Amino acid sequence: MPANPSPRYWSLDVLRGWCALAVFGTHWVLGGSFVPDGTVATGIHRGLALLHEGFVALAWPTGGQHPAVVCFFVLSGFCVHGPFERRYAQPGTVVPWRDYFIRRTRRIMPVYWAATLLGLMVVAAQHWRPVADPVVILHTLGTPAQLAARALGYAGLWPEEIFLGNPTLGTVGIEILIYLAYPLFFRAARAGQWALLGGVALGMHLLALALQPCINPFVLFGSILIMALFWYFGHSRPICTISGPAGSGDGSSAWDGRFFSSSRRSRISMGSIC
Repeated sequence: MPANPSPRYWSLDVLRGWCALAVFGTHWVLGGSFVPDGTVATGIHRGLALLHEGFVALAWPTGGQHPAVVCFFVLSGFCVHGPFERRYAQPGTVVPWRDYFIRRTRRIMPVYWAATLLGLMVVAAQHWRPVADPVVILHTLGTPAQLAARALGYAGLWPEEIFLGNPTLGTVGIEILIYLAYPLFFRAARAGQWALLGGVALGMHLLALALQPCINPFVLFGSILIMALFWYFGHSRPICTISGPAGSGDGSSAWDGRFFSSSRRSRISMGSIC
């Protein structure tokens, strides 16, 4: 148990839940083209469809990168960097990177490999008893090279979308790359090089826009070139601080405004988040 356990924000758990529901609803609408059977199934079908239509109208009118996926990457940057900043912010403090990689591996890879295996079961079922649905056919495509990239964790570098029965694992592949690169990020952040980090993230974003004529935009906009900037925004995060006499219960929250400057701080109330 760490000496300074990280605080848990129930509001972020709620936000995660809404994001997960939004992603589920989107994939359900895309893949649930079946005709419902019975009154209950029809009601569920119509209800989910209405929720999805409302979500699209309010938060996804352009049809670009899914806003819930973007939110997940921002939250990931917040949750990964926060504990390290609290415990190891002082230069010279030894960071237990071995423990970090072990924890990340235990947290991500077992579920990731299980989801990969489930996807392969879908592929096997399609080959055993093929169906003519174009969505199912598309989502069960794949090559041995793509399977190796997914299983070994470098699918985030693959220049094409990998389906293999579970295309949603593409964003996890991007997270794996970011986790591997995080020690470099943290070293620069602890040195106060936020302008450099922001410039690199923004440069990657602009490079992705320039590569649109060469790479499928659907693949490009879900790549690390785009997602790195959102993860960076998660690092420039709300930091809860306590003001007033010790034990008084009077608290205030502060926003660490370090998007591109380590020296400029603007403090506003963020009590609803912290």
